[in-house]
Amino acid sequence: MTGWPMRTSSCSLALAGLLLGLSGPQPARAAGLPAAERLTSNSEMLRRAVRGAVDSMVSVMPLGPRDVVVILPAAGQRPEWALENEIAELLQRRVARLSFHGALSDTAESPAPADSEAEEDSAASAARQAARRRLALDRRPLDPNASLLEYRVAGLNLGYTDLHKSRLFGPGEVDRLATVSLGLRLMAPDGRLLWSGHGRGALSDRVPQARLGEVEDRLFSITPPSVPDKSLSRLLEPAIVVGLVTGLVFLFYTNRN
Repeated sequence: MTGWPMRTSSCSLALAGLLLGLSGPQPARAAGLPAAERLTSNSEMLRRAVRGAVDSMVSVMPLGPRDVVVILPAAGQRPEWALENEIAELLQRRVARLSFHGALSDTAESPAPADSEAEEDSAASAARQAARRRLALDRRPLDPNASLLEYRVAGLNLGYTDLHKSRLFGPGEVDRLATVSLGLRLMAPDGRLLWSGHGRGALSDRVPQARLGEVEDRLFSITPPSVPDKSLSRLLEPAIVVGLVTGLVFLFYTNRN
């Protein structure tokens, strides 16, 4: 009679050990140990990708220390606050003054009568004509002496591209990929095109699945990423659990008899 409880206990311990082995190492931290390393957030990943795309374009723009620049989205482009900040940070040491403005439409307005323009000097006339050609959706006045730097985003995304698991149970590691593709266009105060360019940037890494909550934020206007579904392991895991439990129950009753 004394052997029964011991055999039952042994089966329970074996089941617990197998399940823990399949689920992988359990997160634990003893008192006094340092906290886990800080992970790069999703927005920081995108910010670095944007900087990689914009940096090479900004370095070749025909701008000088006396220039005044207004950063704005192209017509029809949704404003991207975080992207504008990155462009401004790279430009601020190259120009005299920076500001932001809403998008301009491509709708032409009627020009002013010729006799009124004759009384103005050529530079002021050109600036007024450029301002009339494009109707501002943002009603704040534009600096007539400022060059316009328009941006258009072709792609801005951060996704979880793959899920890696060393064991069937428990969280694994997730591959992240941040990508950006955008165009910039610099126009003189009189509306002349001074420069245009296109840039791409990408950055990837791998993070623990159990710590995704630490990296997810919403600084950029992107669709929240989702972790890929490993359908094969999703089907195998319940089958393995059932098989293990059935086997242990069979061993238990075999030992009992």
